[in-house]
Amino acid sequence: MKLKNSIPESTSADEKASLEKKIDQSVNSIFRMTRSTESDHYSVSIGHVYRRRGNEDFAAMIMRMIGKNDDRTRNCMEYGPTYDADTTKQINLALNKDITLFKDTTVSGELTSRFGEVTVDGKMMDPPVMVMTAFNSMLALHYQNAAISRYAGRIMNNPDGRAAKLLDVLEISRQKMINSAIKLLEMAISPYETLHPDEKAKMGRTVERERKKGFYDGIEPRGPWEYWAGLDPKGREKVADLYETEAGQKRVYREARHFIEAFKNFRMAVEEGPKGSPRKLVDYLGDPTKQTLFTLKGVDKAMKHLGNYRRAKEII
Repeated sequence: MKLKNSIPESTSADEKASLEKKIDQSVNSIFRMTRSTESDHYSVSIGHVYRRRGNEDFAAMIMRMIGKNDDRTRNCMEYGPTYDADTTKQINLALNKDITLFKDTTVSGELTSRFGEVTVDGKMMDPPVMVMTAFNSMLALHYQNAAISRYAGRIMNNPDGRAAKLLDVLEISRQKMINSAIKLLEMAISPYETLHPDEKAKMGRTVERERKKGFYDGIEPRGPWEYWAGLDPKGREKVADLYETEAGQKRVYREARHFIEAFKNFRMAVEEGPKGSPRKLVDYLGDPTKQTLFTLKGVDKAMKHLGNYRRAKEII
């Protein structure tokens, strides 16, 4: 409302209507893009991003999805220091230790006043934090696939429209998000497999058995998904503490292996099988008007178990 009230009174009616529409589109593109500090479990808040809001323009909905996809992909890619040791050393010297006089201050003082304080003690994500970071992309893909399957037909009724063209961009960003999550999970399991090489083959047999049973077709209440969703409010340090015990390390490894399989499913389309049987996964050929993208079963039921909470200050 404040933005609309700032439009000058001298603005013509047509121009005012155009500006108000642009304001609405801009606000909708960022509203709930990230959660507030004391509300909405991440698994809940992510749904707001990937759902259509009322009768909003399809192009606006897709642009918001693309933006969040990029955010999730970046989160999964930022698993270690951004720069090499030599570059980091020079940044530290310039911003924290350079006492060369500059005007009425020092170089460090001037840079700090411009850019704020900078720390250079970055380190690799701990394996449990890698798993948590990747896991947070799972429901983003669930809601996104559901929206694409639901609205693709209506969007493609106007194949030359902006929304139809943006679907191609969305698909590229969707695949990048899947790949970045799987890569991060693979990095998380690598240390454990190095120390326990026999566990890799053993877990491989478990994964194959669970796949045949349809374990990756949906979410089981009280299962791995709910456990990791429940870790979200505890903050990064508590998640990292999982690696302090042998049992915690094993849990992180085994459930990361399960999540890798679950993420692979989001690349697929589904065909319904006989009642009570797992859906059949088939290759997605790139046309959402002819195929239904994979989504997880049981999401709504599992969400009811999460409850409300007051979130930790440090989010993942």
